[in-house]
Amino acid sequence: MKLINRINLTNLILSIIIISIGSVAIYNIYRSNLEKARDEGLIFMMNDQIERMSERERQNPPDNNRQGNPPPRRDRGNLSILTNPETQYVKFTDTLIHHPPTNQLQPYRKLSSVKEVNGKYYKAELYLVAIEGDTVLKTVIYSMTALFIIMIMLTIGVNYVISKNTFKPFYKTLEEIKNYNLTNAERLNLSKSSIKEFSELNEQIDRLTKYVRKEYENVKEFSENASHEYKTPVAIIKSKLELLIQNEKLTEEQFKLIDSCFKSIDKLKKLNDGLTLLIKIENNEFKLSESINIKSEVNEIINYFQEMAELKEIKIKSSVSETEIKANKILFEILLSNLISNAIRYNKKGGLIEIFTTENGLTISNTSEFKKLDSEKIFNRFYKENYNEDSVGLGLSISKKICELFGFEIKYSYENSNHNFTISF
Repeated sequence: MKLINRINLTNLILSIIIISIGSVAIYNIYRSNLEKARDEGLIFMMNDQIERMSERERQNPPDNNRQGNPPPRRDRGNLSILTNPETQYVKFTDTLIHHPPTNQLQPYRKLSSVKEVNGKYYKAELYLVAIEGDTVLKTVIYSMTALFIIMIMLTIGVNYVISKNTFKPFYKTLEEIKNYNLTNAERLNLSKSSIKEFSELNEQIDRLTKYVRKEYENVKEFSENASHEYKTPVAIIKSKLELLIQNEKLTEEQFKLIDSCFKSIDKLKKLNDGLTLLIKIENNEFKLSESINIKSEVNEIINYFQEMAELKEIKIKSSVSETEIKANKILFEILLSNLISNAIRYNKKGGLIEIFTTENGLTISNTSEFKKLDSEKIFNRFYKENYNEDSVGLGLSISKKICELFGFEIKYSYENSNHNFTISF
């Protein structure tokens, strides 16, 4: 998730939490105040009814022929004078009462109370319709909800615009770093920022890239010099050995020692060439813009190794389609040469090599007397099996590096006594 989206998401979540808590609090406060106003209205209604009833009692003393006192209006409840004293109390409840005009139950606030006034005890059950207050409460809730949604949308929009402008220098720096290449001598083009943290970040990145570039140049120069300087003494040693081997007085033991020296020099040369190639691959010193025909390249490599295969009576079958890929021609030739030469070198006499294209790749399969290789280690540098002492252990490592450079994938498998190397394009 992008940084700007993470910030906006965090702001959105916090806004929703804060607004939700605020909405619940406002709702409870408003509802509490509304119920308090209803309760106070019922108390006022009860006191007013008691006062009016007392006034009527004073003006019209009761006689034996009159039954009780006139109650309040039917929709407001009833009020009566108790003949016997009772404990005074006040109780508020919510209830539903049938409303004849609409033939529906409507919510009411109910007051149940016993109150003593001037030595008389009055019992009241009064009602106050609650639907009007609830309607107002719902209207307020709906309005607040709509207002909060608008606020959230505006907050998200404003935060996104502000954050996008604020983080623009950061994203530009990030893009520059992505496109930075050590093989290119150009410096990073980091834009200036009025934000202190971004400005410091650019300064540190610029300082770091300068240091890395300098170290890269030093390593590159060292490897080139070492590779070049190594060749001279090796060539001298080899020429001296060639002169020495022409001496007719050499014994068989001496001849074997000189032959061992030749093998060691060849191995040292292969090691140097392999390491130098790996360094160049890792430093991206090869261009990747060439179009290569796989069939043509495979046939060329097969022709090159044909004599070597015939010496071991190995048959090579090729069924490669006319497939075009984008890669560096030199490196792709090295990749094929490594795999095909290995297929010949570690094959059995009279064996078979099959080279064929699959839906998305190329497979090189060979018979062998050797068992399955360790698929977890064979692509590591300097790794070699016990039977392969003459190898420098770099061929498959180089092959894997070449595949990684092209964006390919190389895998090893062992099926039906065949060793298979598959390159997926």
